[in-house]
Amino acid sequence: MTEDSGQEVLAPSDHRGVTEVVEQGHSDQPPISKSGVRSQSKHASSSLTHPGLAFGTLLLVPLLGTILSLIATRHGIGIGQDSAAYMGAADNLLHGRGITTPFDLSGSTLSPNQVFAVYGAVPLVHFPPLYPVFLATVSSTGLSIASGARWLNAILMGANLFVFELLVRRYATSRFLVPIAAALLLLAGPAVFFHENLLLIDEGAWSEPLFLFVFLLGILCIENYLHQATKGWLAGIAICVAMAPLIRYVGVSFVAAAGLVIFLWAPLPRRQRWWGAFLIVVCGIAPSVVWSLFTSLALHGGSARQFAWHPPSAPIHWLLYIGSGWILPGSVPNRLREALFLVMLLGAAVLLYMDRLRNKERRQQQGHAAVLAIVGGAYLVVVMVTLAFLDDTTPIDNRILCPLIPLVYLFLIKAISTIEMRSSNRNLLVAALCLIAASDAVAPTLSVIDHGTPAGNLLSTSATMRAVRHLPSQTIIATGVNTLLYTDTGRASIRVPVRVLQLTNRPNGAFTSQLQQLANILVTHHGVLVVLPAAWPDFVYRGATAADLSKVADLHVVRSFSDGGKFYRVTRVLPVTH
Repeated sequence: MTEDSGQEVLAPSDHRGVTEVVEQGHSDQPPISKSGVRSQSKHASSSLTHPGLAFGTLLLVPLLGTILSLIATRHGIGIGQDSAAYMGAADNLLHGRGITTPFDLSGSTLSPNQVFAVYGAVPLVHFPPLYPVFLATVSSTGLSIASGARWLNAILMGANLFVFELLVRRYATSRFLVPIAAALLLLAGPAVFFHENLLLIDEGAWSEPLFLFVFLLGILCIENYLHQATKGWLAGIAICVAMAPLIRYVGVSFVAAAGLVIFLWAPLPRRQRWWGAFLIVVCGIAPSVVWSLFTSLALHGGSARQFAWHPPSAPIHWLLYIGSGWILPGSVPNRLREALFLVMLLGAAVLLYMDRLRNKERRQQQGHAAVLAIVGGAYLVVVMVTLAFLDDTTPIDNRILCPLIPLVYLFLIKAISTIEMRSSNRNLLVAALCLIAASDAVAPTLSVIDHGTPAGNLLSTSATMRAVRHLPSQTIIATGVNTLLYTDTGRASIRVPVRVLQLTNRPNGAFTSQLQQLANILVTHHGVLVVLPAAWPDFVYRGATAADLSKVADLHVVRSFSDGGKFYRVTRVLPVTH
């Protein structure tokens, strides 16, 4: 005990690295007491614990995940509205236009005049910049942006599974059996609801795989730092907390959680814990603050979010509904499944509490369940605050809750591993439970792999899109399907004004004036309004139509196409009436 910290500090002999702790403290085999048997099995035991063999064994599921990801995306990476923003930013970065997008996003706060001033290079503020930077880096090798996203996600799939296995080794008493079984569970499930398992999330050009990697790697660094408070592990934590908010804004939760864990449990005197936590928070917040100031002040990119009260509907129900699908089969009635899931979490908490009472004097080398609770709780709080005050469009689903899936698995594995029974039997039990939970997701996962990601969409070859490609390169385009227009044609555009602000679900008080701005831009620069009714599902949320624009300007159809699409031009802006 240190006099000023009130915490137990590990002796130098207890400060062991990951490999040493794992190999000496975790085993799938029962202890051998007879010296003769030990002598006979010495060679076999050493071969089984050889670092190279251990490393190779743990690589099996990650390699499988990478291969399956590549097979599932053999037709191309999945592309949605978020993907268009990331890919557009990566493309602009590669072409020397900085981290900007070729269009303004549906949640943008910029007016048409502001977008026109930076036409084709709109500052990226709605999303953080790091995932587009990674996309651009991978694509700089000669791959297209879409191919770069596909290979990056496949590599991250394997990396995420491998880091997860390393975490399982810390939270269980097994070196191989449980980590491999748990990795198969993470790979195959959850696929009960919306088929949004880790594999399907990995099929899209989204930031979630990169964020999950930094998230899990940061937890691994924290766990090692709690056992051996070296500068190297602290630097690892600092890098992860700095990257997390630059990949997804919700990563700020990891900054707060890491700082709190270090302050509470780092094996250091109180003063050093204070400084360690302070350093982590500064490293986590400073890069994001600098980026935010740069985009808002230097690039005049507007605010990333608008503050308003819009609480999510029945959040507890949806959390239990989605979370229960990570473990229990969808054939179980909803209410019963949710109740069973809640009982499982409470039961796990009781097991962990009883284990702490039994072994409170023991220096544990396994992972800290409290770390999972703090990191997961902080993430959930930030998500709920974001949905309630900053973003009214994001649903509560497996994609937004993705980082919590491995945490729940680790929490339950840790709890079951505290049951008093023979080590080999306990490991078999945990591995069997993981495989049983994964079995319900096997069929949907195989279906995802078999069908693969749909290659593009039918609109990319439509008459309207072909005509857009043939417009002169300097043509100013306005449209309500700007993300689709970019992914299908590579063209920049100005988003039509919206009646309702997407992120806050509040009326846009500047709707009419923004219509007039857009009309002035189109008439002055001979721009084109592109309307494509077939793309209505991708239309800007409550965006202006041609009929709206005709109220402030003389609007004429200049071309009509077989798919229902039209090109409009503005010939005159009508006088403003009061």
